[in-house]
Amino acid sequence: MKNTVTILAALLFLFTSTQIKAQYEVQSFDTLFHTQVGAGAFYTEYENPGVPLKIQVVEFDLNQSGLEIRSIAANNKLAGGYEKTSDMRHELEDENTFVVAGVNGDFYGTSGRPTNVQIVDGQMLRTPISRDIIAIDDSFKPWITRGTSFSGQVTGDGFTAPINNINGARGANEIVAYNSFYGSSTGTNEFGTEVALQLQGEVKVNQPAQYVVTRIEENVGNMSLGSDDLILAAHGSATSNFEGLNVDDEISIQINLNPFENAIIEAVGGNGQFLKDGEVIETWAEWHPRTAAGFSADTTKLYFMVVDGRQSASRGMTTGQMGIFMQSIGAANAVNLDGGGSSTMLVQDEVMNNPSDGNGERSVANALFVTLPYSADGEIERVRLRTNKTKVFLTKTTQLKVLGFDADHRFSQIPTEEVEFTVDEELGSISSGGVFTGSMNAGTGYIYMNYNEFADSTLITVLDAGSINLSPSNVALDTTMTFTPVYTVYDELGYEQTVTRNNIDWSVTNPGLGNIDDEGNYTPIAAGTNGIVGSYSNVSDTTWAEVQEIAGYIIIDDFSNIENWTFTTENLHVDSVSIHSLDEDALEVRFSYPPSNSEPHIHLQKNNAIDGVPSFSNVVYSTDGNNYVMTVDIETNSDGRFRMNPERHANSTEPEVMHFTFEKDKVTGINSSNFYFPFTYEAISLRLPKNTTDEAAEGYFRVYELGVSYSETPVSIDDEKERETPEKIELSQNYPNPFNPTTQISFSLPAAENVSLNVFDVLGRKVATLVESRLGAGNHTYRFDAENLSSGIYLYQLKTGKSTLSRKMMLIK
Repeated sequence: MKNTVTILAALLFLFTSTQIKAQYEVQSFDTLFHTQVGAGAFYTEYENPGVPLKIQVVEFDLNQSGLEIRSIAANNKLAGGYEKTSDMRHELEDENTFVVAGVNGDFYGTSGRPTNVQIVDGQMLRTPISRDIIAIDDSFKPWITRGTSFSGQVTGDGFTAPINNINGARGANEIVAYNSFYGSSTGTNEFGTEVALQLQGEVKVNQPAQYVVTRIEENVGNMSLGSDDLILAAHGSATSNFEGLNVDDEISIQINLNPFENAIIEAVGGNGQFLKDGEVIETWAEWHPRTAAGFSADTTKLYFMVVDGRQSASRGMTTGQMGIFMQSIGAANAVNLDGGGSSTMLVQDEVMNNPSDGNGERSVANALFVTLPYSADGEIERVRLRTNKTKVFLTKTTQLKVLGFDADHRFSQIPTEEVEFTVDEELGSISSGGVFTGSMNAGTGYIYMNYNEFADSTLITVLDAGSINLSPSNVALDTTMTFTPVYTVYDELGYEQTVTRNNIDWSVTNPGLGNIDDEGNYTPIAAGTNGIVGSYSNVSDTTWAEVQEIAGYIIIDDFSNIENWTFTTENLHVDSVSIHSLDEDALEVRFSYPPSNSEPHIHLQKNNAIDGVPSFSNVVYSTDGNNYVMTVDIETNSDGRFRMNPERHANSTEPEVMHFTFEKDKVTGINSSNFYFPFTYEAISLRLPKNTTDEAAEGYFRVYELGVSYSETPVSIDDEKERETPEKIELSQNYPNPFNPTTQISFSLPAAENVSLNVFDVLGRKVATLVESRLGAGNHTYRFDAENLSSGIYLYQLKTGKSTLSRKMMLIK
């Protein structure tokens, strides 16, 4: 079955790549910058804004005299922490050699230890695992393979013994070789023999190297490396191989990287050869920033490649897409190195790509470089003008750089203050620091530079606005509200661009209905529908704002017909729930559920449009008397979903009004924070209590009416008693009582009053203030949360200018 899945995945990739192959071939990319950076070495920047992608490539001629491919370990240690690729290059440079380019190398684990084998200047740092590697032989010819293995042996006068590991833990009856990349000493215990060796000549993997014995220690352990080149540490029965060995004896050591037969002097690991013998292989089908190394079929060309990712200018690639691109530039074999935030393209001393972490170049475990001989005197022989972006949006900027190259194509950056720049004023302007700023005129032209007797130019395009989108497309307001539309500006290529609010031209279609300021804040002054227009350059869009004169209470659904109501469940089997209509025009939900530690949910669903700007939502309900939590989900016309939360449990056995407030601070955003009217009712949700008994729990819930109130008093038209003005000041008993941990406290005012409502403990200490303001006539209810209080009796006191009333309540936890 596994093989079948693998074959199907491969066929799917081949079909997909056939459909979109051209999108990832070099012919679909714009060349942003191209220049020679060494003898036989050329650097190129590519861009495909339609994907979008930005890619950096260095191509090397491997027949170039003096060219070497080298690897470096961070801080010259197997597990020596981390180091930037740009810092590692210094290990390879001197007055006669310079680094042409480099890329970060293998994936790594704790303390910067590379995941796979690494070989530096013929010395193996660690043994391989079953992942792909790129290896370099002693003629600087690259190889990519998987399934490598380690073997080794030491040969002396009268003995030959296997070497079991390199720079690893010494096991029982084993011989392990330690070199300077491991550290200053072996870290072994005293049970064994250790032999320090000095190299005679050169060392290469897969070839014997000659050593002279400088020290021998028996039953000491943790031998220091000192100035020696290698230590052989033997344990147990393996120590017998060294019994006749003396200082100044010569021995031969061969470390092998199988199945290679030729001498290997450099190697780093990777994860996924995605181009093999000219065939593209998808090994990692996720878009990421990536680093790769590859070569042509005849191994005359070497390629370093980095693709940026996780950013608006470049999304990254899959390994298969990277294979299509590298195949199109001439590679036949290529391997994926450690990409992601580690992706680094170094050309000489400059990081050319844009790492995705936001903090610049990341420190890594190892890196791969190409070096060339250097003999020039540094005298500038040519210059090149380079810009970070060849396309900029209206009024946006890009940094210009001028590079001066000597006879060996080694470059240095010329201070922009010393360069004369010119550009058509209609297109933009250039600061003394070499920053180009586009004008409000879209177009294409050239930026020119002059430095001493040198001159160069580069093409620059100022992109026009392609569209502006305002949202929401329509909104309901009242004359007390201010509305600020959300906007997004796109350039002519379809990419989102940042434009500040005060650079948008804001206007309204009917100034008599409302005002708008320079930031796009609209304030209505009269009923009607007004268009809010946002314009930038030559594009505009309109949001329609409507003020409706709606008052009183409107019934959204009286449940006389429940045909369009449906339900879903959570933590509850759907067959355990039924809904049906009652004679008194109500929807009844009946349910049963087994013992469980989870809280079941039932969601009653039906789309009910709400006009205008209501203040409250009312749900008339009754229950079997159990403590249920009822919530209401509402949705904007752009699918922004919000949850209206209750102030108390739904547990009344007689029809009762539950109020929900349409205020941003009193709802929970489920998938959006853009709270605006109009809304649509989406669901009435019921959370059932956990069933902690040993038997199935049963119950019912009834809904009689769903309505909205456009006044400041949240009442139903059927609740006449609640709408009447109270005749005197009354303080009701809290409900529920006893409670845990929340309860509702209600009181009535016959006229507007300055009111304070406080809670005290039995010692008279104030523990909470629920109200301290002037309230209008009517009935008022406030929620008291005693989550942070201990069980006991508390007093709540209502104080007005005319009277003081108090009652007791009990908190039980």
